[in-house]
Amino acid sequence: MFAPGPRQSARRLCSLALVSSAVLVTVYLLGVRTAAGQALGDAAYLGRLAESKDLWVVDKHFLEAIDIRVFLLGGAALLLVAAVRRLWRAGFLVSAAYLAAILSAEILKAVLTRPILAPEMEVLMGAKQGLNTYPSGHSTFATGLTLGVIFLVPAVARAWVAMGGIGFVVLVTGAVVTAGWHRPSDALAGIALAAIWISLIAALIIRRTGVTTAVPAAMRLVPYVGTVIGVVGAIILVVMLAHPETTGALAMLAVKVLIFAWAVSAVTAFSYALRGVDLTRA
Repeated sequence: MFAPGPRQSARRLCSLALVSSAVLVTVYLLGVRTAAGQALGDAAYLGRLAESKDLWVVDKHFLEAIDIRVFLLGGAALLLVAAVRRLWRAGFLVSAAYLAAILSAEILKAVLTRPILAPEMEVLMGAKQGLNTYPSGHSTFATGLTLGVIFLVPAVARAWVAMGGIGFVVLVTGAVVTAGWHRPSDALAGIALAAIWISLIAALIIRRTGVTTAVPAAMRLVPYVGTVIGVVGAIILVVMLAHPETTGALAMLAVKVLIFAWAVSAVTAFSYALRGVDLTRA
C-alpha cells in the first residue's frame, strides 16, 4: 500500500479538520436552527422511550461515571502513552488539544443558542425544548481521547487501536442519546469538534517530526468499513428529513445510525490519513 509521507498526511488531516468544521456548522444550522431539524431531533429524543428501560439505566450510570476526573485522567493517559514512547512534545500538544476540545464544547453550549422553532414538540419536551446542549461534551471526550491515542501509539498498532476506539466512540455517543442527556445533533457535533482539534494538532506535529514507515496490512480494512456505513447513514438522513412524519422510534433508529456512521467515518479518516507515518522522539 502506498505510504503518503508526513506532508501529504498533514494535508489529509487538515482536510479532515475542514470537513469536521463543515459538519459542526451544518448540523447546527440544520439541526438546531431549522424547524424540520428540531422536529426530527425532538422526535428521536422522544423515540428513545421505545427502547429498553434497562438500557436507559445502564447508559445513565455509565455516563455519570464519566465526570471531570475521567476527563483529566484521559489527558493523563495520553501523556503516559507519549512518555512510554518518549514523545514528550507530541504528548503535551495532543493532551492540550484534547482538553481544549472538551473546554470548547462547554463554551459553545453557552454561545450557540437554540430558539424554539418546533412549538408543537414543546408540550412533550418541556424545558428541554429550548435548552442549549450543542455540542455534547461526552462525545467530544470519547472522540478526542480515541484520536489522541491512535496518533501517539506506534504506526503498527494504529489500525487495531482504531477499531477498538470506534467501539468506544460509538458506545459513548449512543449512550448520550439513549440516556436522554443529548439530542442526536449534539453527539454529531461532539465528534466533529474533537476531530477538528486533534486533526489540526496532529498535522502540525507530523509536519515537523513525522517520518515515513511501512503501512501495516491491517490498515487496508479500515477505510472500507467507514465508507459503507457513512453512505448508509447519509441516505437515511435524507429520507428522514424528507418524511418528518416518521414515528419517534424509527427516527431514533435512523439518527443513531447516522451518529455511528459519522463516528466510524471520522476515526477511519483520521487513522487512514496517518498510514505509513510515525513520530520521531521530539
